[in-house]
Parts: sequence; C-alpha cells; structure tokens
Amino acid sequence: MGAGLAFGWTLLQPTVYTSTGSVIVSTGAAETLAEALVAENYAAARVTSYLDVAKSRGLAEDVVDEMELDESPDTVLTRITVANPLDTAVLRISATGPSPEAARELTQGWITGLTAKVAELESGADGTGESIVALQTLDSGNLPSSPSSPNTKLMVAIGLVLGLAAGVAYSIIRASMDRHMRSADDVERAFSLPVIGALPYVGALAKSGPSRSVPDPLMNEAVRELRTNLQYMSVDDPPRVIVITSALPGDGKSTVSCKLAEALAQSDRKVVLIDADLRRPKLAANLGLSNDAGLTDVLVGRANVEDVLQPYGDTGNLQVMSAGPIPPNPSELIGSNALRTLLYSFPQHTTVLVDTPPLLPVTDAAILTVHTDGAVMVARAGRTTTDMLDRALRALERVNGRVLGIVLDAVPQHGPHRDVYAYGYGYTAKVADEFGPPAVSDSASADDDDDEVPAGPTDGKATGDEAEVAEERATDADEPAEDAHEAAEDADEAPEATEDGATVPTLAPDDDPDGDDLPALEELSQDADDGPEREKLGPALEQIAASLEDIDDEDKMPVRARSARAAKDA
Repeated sequence: MGAGLAFGWTLLQPTVYTSTGSVIVSTGAAETLAEALVAENYAAARVTSYLDVAKSRGLAEDVVDEMELDESPDTVLTRITVANPLDTAVLRISATGPSPEAARELTQGWITGLTAKVAELESGADGTGESIVALQTLDSGNLPSSPSSPNTKLMVAIGLVLGLAAGVAYSIIRASMDRHMRSADDVERAFSLPVIGALPYVGALAKSGPSRSVPDPLMNEAVRELRTNLQYMSVDDPPRVIVITSALPGDGKSTVSCKLAEALAQSDRKVVLIDADLRRPKLAANLGLSNDAGLTDVLVGRANVEDVLQPYGDTGNLQVMSAGPIPPNPSELIGSNALRTLLYSFPQHTTVLVDTPPLLPVTDAAILTVHTDGAVMVARAGRTTTDMLDRALRALERVNGRVLGIVLDAVPQHGPHRDVYAYGYGYTAKVADEFGPPAVSDSASADDDDDEVPAGPTDGKATGDEAEVAEERATDADEPAEDAHEAAEDADEAPEATEDGATVPTLAPDDDPDGDDLPALEELSQDADDGPEREKLGPALEQIAASLEDIDDEDKMPVRARSARAAKDA
C-alpha cells in the first residue's frame, strides 16, 4: 500500500530537469613560486565572496533581464543552487527547469551573468581598474537526459519501506490493544478457567439452524470433545443439571445447547433440553418444534411435565421442553421454587441442559446457576471481549455460581486465528473378508466405483461383454468366501476325540474371531510331528480339513479355517 501511494504521488508531481556547470577563480600567470602561493591564497579567499555573489538577488535581476524570463528574480533564485567544493576555488552551479533545454539555458545564463558581475566588482566603481583575479568557465551547462525529480524508483522504495514499517507497527499496536478473544489460548491467558470446547464456524449451521443444516464432520467432532470433557469433569459426581449461557445475545449459546444435547443423546444417555430463556426463546424455532406450550405452562400449573416434553432426533434419548408463551414476569418464574423442583424431578441418570438468557442484559442465568450443578459459558471468537466475559463471570461469582468451563464458539477454520481441525476419515487399509466390506463415510467420493467398473468408450456405460466379465468376477470372488465359511462349520462340527483316544480341540463359531487359539493348533501340529502322536491325530486332522481342499487362496479363509489348514499341513 505504501509503494502504491508513493507511485501515485510521483505521478502527480511536475517533471523537473537539472543542468550543472562550474566556474573557477583564476589569478593569472605567476612568475615565481612566491607569487603563485600568494595568488592561490588570494583566490581561495575571494571564492567565498563570489559564492555570496552567485546567490545574490542582484545577479538574479541581471539574468532575468538578459534572458527576458517571465519569472521574478526571487522565483529564479529558488531554481539555482551554488556550491563551493571544500579546499577548491571552484563554484558549481546547478539550475532546474521544466525541460532539459530550459535547465541548460538557465545554467549557462547564470554562469555568464556571474562572470560579468565578478568582473564588474573587481574592476572598481569607475570600471577602469584592472583585476588580478577573474572567473573562467570550467564546465558549461550540460543537457540532462532524464528528469531529476520525481525519482520514481526511490519514492516507491521509500513508500514500500514506510508502508511495511507502518503495517508492522499497526499490527503490534492492534494486537496489544485488541480485547477480542480469538482463540482458546487467549481465553486461558486471560482467565483461570478451562476451555472445554472450541466449536468451528459453519456457515450453513449459522444460516439454517441446527435442524435444517447438513451435519458437518468438524462440528460433530468438536461437540464430541465438549461432551467428553463434561462427562469426565468429575468422574465420581459428574454435573447433571447444567446451565448454558453467554455474555451477550448472539454468542451461540442456543446452538451449543442443541448440539451438546444431541451429542449426549447419541452416547446412549437420557437428555432433557429446557429453554429457560423466557424473554427471547429460540430453541423451538432452531429445532423445528412447537412453542405453544412449554416451561411457562408447567411453572404456573397449566400443564404437566409429560405434556410439554417433545421428542427430538432418532436416538429416542432426547426430549425438549420449549419456553412456551412469554410471561410478563420472567425473572420471578426463573427464581421460583417450582423451577428448582422441576430441574431435579427427572430420573437420576438424566442430564438436564438449561438454555438461559445472556448474563449481562439480565440476571436470569445467574439466579438459575446457583441452584444447578454449574454453568457453561459460551463466548464467540472474534466478538466477545475479555471485558465482556469478565463482567459475565463476575456476575456469577457474586452469587456464588459455579462455572464449569468456557466454550469458544465460531472459531474460524481458516486464517491466523483458526483452531486445529485436521481430522480426516476414510478407509484405505484392506479389510479381511470375514469382517465384511468396509464402511464408507459420507464424504467418500464416487471415484472408487469408477475404478472398479471402467466406463465404455462412447456413452460411459458398460457393454454386454464387460457386464458379463464383471458378473463372473463377482461370482468368483464370492465362491471362496462361501467355501471358507462351510469349511469353518465343518471344522466346528469335528469330533473332539478320535477312536484312538487322541483329543482334538474344537472352536465354536464365535469362540475365536481374532485367531487367538491359532497358537494352540500350531502347538498341536508340532506335537504331531513327533512320534506316534502323528498317527493318532492324522485321521482327525484329515476330517477337519477335508472341506478345505478346494480353497487355494488362504487369504480368503476365516481364521479358524486357516488354523485347521495349518494343522493339517503339519
């Protein structure tokens, strides 16, 4: 940005050219060394005076008259620069102009005028004296080939450096003065409370609500982490009745309540979600439920608890109690004994989540937190400031309310303040045939199917021959697995002892799914290699492995069948 501003500034500046010339103070020829030294000292003394003459207004008037310029002498003086290099008798004259020719003409005119002015001063008032010093032109004014101002490259470089420095300074000042909490580290540095969850920002969820948005894997995993942290917060006495609140409206407390309730219900735990925001209730609208009757009706005695509980989700473990009609006295209902009795009227192993109003505008959440197991504070990343959260926590502290932890909502998934959501799910390892085909996640693409059945050359559909080949391959792939299962059943039905009294261990269908008894069969096969035990076990092993003769690929056998084959081979 600084480079752009500097470049734009140079475009607005007028183009200036500079021409340079020089004169030298001469004392004439000297016959002896002494005369030469005296002349040199005299010239050095006079050059200082000539420097003032070269900058005088009188000289400017003479040059203006001589060159017939349209400018005033004072204006012309601003375009002239005269310098005397150290320990020299040289005067260097520079003149600027809007064009190379104008600059050179002014330089040459100034040199001519200065030479005449010095000659006039040195010859005396009557002009009859003879001067021992004179000015001689050393370099006439040159014709500049490029403008001296503006220097675009220099200005852009300076603008770039200044812009970079300003940006770094602004970033440092903003970071030091920024009170917004953007990450879990910011919260933990400012408060001595744990961050028990960090939920990512999902645009579809914010736009459509929990009931109408497509499930997001990152959000689901973050909510599971929040659920785990709550469940193991106190192993002996986990929180059962939990208030969920925030500092200000719009921080996402209702969304967190819905997602947490769904996660708890998916863990096979009974959950009751109550909308205790009797001022601006949102749960019913977020979940697509009715708000005709709810908590208000129960507290005033117009309905029973069972009448207003609405099931939600496909787990059968989650019930929702909406707020119902908005009462004229919400604070009195929130602080009533009826509500405290209601919260602990549910079965012992039921988790009750209570969505309450924000803490800073009203005191409902603080009043309710005192009579529950604690509150979960929701803060929105990039919106909630440390001052806001501090005031909200102090409101709970004044009533001796317990804060279970802080949930940071709407954490960006991209940018410098993103949280780490590097989760990816998929199945790349080959799964054994006895466990069935691998499950496919929702995010699996259709490319896997395309790799197995190549498309035809014209219309993308398999031809008749290709379809037959694919069908034959599928049939061939199923036959070894069926033979393997039949071999396993035959092996399970093998007798436990032979006629000679040799005992053969048998495996039930579910006794050894992972092949844990394989070492036993291998030990048995080793014993069979020694002495007469081989003759005793031979018939039994032949009977166990009789059905395995047609199976050539051991990788397609179940574990029990492979064990029997190994014992038979031994």
